[in-house]
Amino acid sequence: MNIEQKLNDKEHSHLIKEIETSTNILIGAPHHAPKGIKSLPCKEHPDSDENVGYLAQYLANKLNASYIIAVNAKSDYNKILDSEYIQFIKYIKPKIFIEIHGHGGTNAKQDIEISTGSKDKESWSIELSKILKENLQKDDTLNNLSVSGSWNEIYFTAKYTKSIKTGDWIGFHIELPQNLRISKLDAVTLPPEEGYLFLDYLAKTVKQLINTL
Repeated sequence: MNIEQKLNDKEHSHLIKEIETSTNILIGAPHHAPKGIKSLPCKEHPDSDENVGYLAQYLANKLNASYIIAVNAKSDYNKILDSEYIQFIKYIKPKIFIEIHGHGGTNAKQDIEISTGSKDKESWSIELSKILKENLQKDDTLNNLSVSGSWNEIYFTAKYTKSIKTGDWIGFHIELPQNLRISKLDAVTLPPEEGYLFLDYLAKTVKQLINTL
């Protein structure tokens, strides 16, 4: 079974890992499920992040980065320090770790919510969101998206997410809305074009941020 088949597998669990040695960036997606699969076989985290795996893989390719994607996860991998997911992150030892999630819009205060998992480290998420907003303003399709990396302005703070908070790397927890992840066309299983376009700007933003480190 190839990667695309695993990402679209509605019945089985997979942990997809790809190592790219040319950069020190790692992309993660611990709660991916294909479009239409709203629940994970995980009692600690039953809500799936539909289609985020495709977007995580795309972002990794744009940044020549390593990636790890959990499909239909049976465990809440990013909150368990000895999980295979976090052990892989420790093995890669990235300088920047970006974790992609999806929200349904009910609780989120912003379309795009970015967190470092701690208010003490929000300067990084604020800077990333600032650059991202500047880049999105140049695009008529995406300039209406609200973006924030401020702890007090977001709902998804990732305060229990251990993969973000180890302190061994700069970690970003990024929540994406449904319109960037799920096509309105029933026959289309992949994310919409807007989602991939957004990631083009996110990749550009990450490269700009790296230059300031």
